[in-house]
Amino acid sequence: MGDPIKPSDDFQAWLEKHGSSTTRPIVDSFLAQLTKEKSPKSLFGIGYCFGAKYCIQNLAKDGYFTAGAVAHPSFVSVEEVEAVTKPVLISAAETDSIFPEELRNKTIQILAANKIRYQLDLFLGASHGFSVKGDLSIPEVKYAKEKVLIDQVYFFSQF
Repeated sequence: MGDPIKPSDDFQAWLEKHGSSTTRPIVDSFLAQLTKEKSPKSLFGIGYCFGAKYCIQNLAKDGYFTAGAVAHPSFVSVEEVEAVTKPVLISAAETDSIFPEELRNKTIQILAANKIRYQLDLFLGASHGFSVKGDLSIPEVKYAKEKVLIDQVYFFSQF
């Protein structure tokens, strides 16, 4: 699209131009081309915030990913979680209006009922965005941000 969000941008206005109907075809086209050109044996996805939705979508049966990891996911629907068939690591913030406790619990219920391999880590003292824009002067946030990356590397090493 050529218009990444900048800190000074109006997020809501940017988001309106980058909904799923605009973004998913870009993601799917990229993954289709990558798969066609490289023929990977495994393909792993990581989605932070906005990108989590597209990572989760690609963990469905017909998705491109072998396994995926998301941190402080945004805009992921219950229906998208219900479609997950592949392993997923979820790193969540204690304080998160976009992925609140009710949605976290529902996500766990769905994944467990569908016998999907999952791990959900809840980082106390962290709020939405901690893994990319957290205040590293706060020890709990620094720990959470660093632990997310370590966990992702270890999680993917199993596949």
